Amino acid sequence: MVTAQTDNDYRDPKNLLPNAVVFPGQYGFPWAKDLGIVRGSFYEMGVQFGERDDQRILDMVDNLCLPVILKAFESVEQFIVILAEYKEHTGALSPQYMDFVAGTADGAINQLKKSKYYGQISPFDMIFAMNLHWAVINPPQQRMKELGIGISKANLSITEDLALEEHSCNGVWVSGEATKYGQSFTLFHNQIGTLFPHYKMIMIPDDPEANTVFVTGSAGRMFQSGWMVNDKGLAFNVLASGVSGKTTGTDHSDFGVETYPALFHAAFYGKTAKYAVDIVTVGTPDYRDKMGRKTLLRARPNMVAIDGKNEAYLVEYTARRYAIRRPGDLGEKDGNYMAFANNFFCDYSYDENNVKTDLAMTEYTDSNPYEREDLMESSAERAYTFMWLVKNNYGKIDREMLQYEIAPTHDRYKEDGTKIVPEKNEEGYFVPITSVCSHGLGKPGEFPGGSQRTMLFLHNTCDLWHVPAWPCVFIDKPWDYVSMYWLGEDRNKR
Repeated sequence: MVTAQTDNDYRDPKNLLPNAVVFPGQYGFPWAKDLGIVRGSFYEMGVQFGERDDQRILDMVDNLCLPVILKAFESVEQFIVILAEYKEHTGALSPQYMDFVAGTADGAINQLKKSKYYGQISPFDMIFAMNLHWAVINPPQQRMKELGIGISKANLSITEDLALEEHSCNGVWVSGEATKYGQSFTLFHNQIGTLFPHYKMIMIPDDPEANTVFVTGSAGRMFQSGWMVNDKGLAFNVLASGVSGKTTGTDHSDFGVETYPALFHAAFYGKTAKYAVDIVTVGTPDYRDKMGRKTLLRARPNMVAIDGKNEAYLVEYTARRYAIRRPGDLGEKDGNYMAFANNFFCDYSYDENNVKTDLAMTEYTDSNPYEREDLMESSAERAYTFMWLVKNNYGKIDREMLQYEIAPTHDRYKEDGTKIVPEKNEEGYFVPITSVCSHGLGKPGEFPGGSQRTMLFLHNTCDLWHVPAWPCVFIDKPWDYVSMYWLGEDRNKR
């Protein structure tokens, strides 16, 4: 019998999870790091997270996240004012998340005291701000004006090189008769960019109502690699969207709850996919009572896939509007699969009073992706690529096909099934492509596996396989494996 990891021996090879192929350093990916298992209250788990990589957390605070964030504001004082707005809504939705942030700050306190921002920004606010990163580098302009806060016009050049690559997330949920053995899978590729290291961690709360959750992220920013799974057989995936179209006004963005705190709460307390969807759309009953709202006020546009064994949902949303796509809505056979990329498809939306309206969510994303000159032109094509890959293999799909044939696909398909085969340059690298295995910037440079992180989750048995790189790099190699069912059983016996 394999002994579970403890707080003090998470790096000891003899205590690895069963059948796991573990990085860091595996196959030459120095940015991938295994932080092991954390247990206890949400605060205690945060302390363990902060302690285990405190030096890198300081580096992220001082040299990456806060310098970029603060460029959007005319002063640190203004930034502190708007941070309080975000904290109010986040704390109302998930006090557990706020406890985790507090624990992370305390766990890394010895290093955070060395920060160039220490004394101006509290350690808690440093960590909280890092986890708001994408919301506050482009803060809601209308709300800023209402508060009398100016918006800096400073160039956010540090993010420009990765802007296109990071909008190359995609995935597919496939189930039932579409698969060889009637199983249900979620396959997901997250394009997080090479600036951020890739961490994995297993969280086992002492709250009996909370789930065990496998999370990914980076230093001080757990949950920010775009996906997580729990021991109830649910998968949570984030896909950036709403990046064009209607980009102004409080419908678009506001001082609400950022994507990752909402999914944090959904992953730990969602027993079903539908219940988890409710958390990210209308919030919890406590949240609605405290804030006097009928729906969750979110920070910015985004898209999340929440999938289970027998149900799958793709939630498209902005700050005050949302819509939900289901398998079959785009003609998927028998509702047995659903593909998703970085663009909205829904032709309706619910407003902040939870009333269904004719305002289409496509108004908040690029309505004609084929006419774009940049790499976002292939966003819809990546969704259609998954649709055609499932159509062409309907009834034959199993784990091996998903891992070693479908996940590494470089070809892409248009809506009508036209196949586009990528070219390679003289060096043997793909001309920049954003198919499902997305080489958005062409050659990988110092990152031999690119900047993609890929997961495959079998909902029926809660088995997880994942790699910290392009899946094509692992075409002849095993993927890292974790049994969420085993973790749940181990926890129940304690």
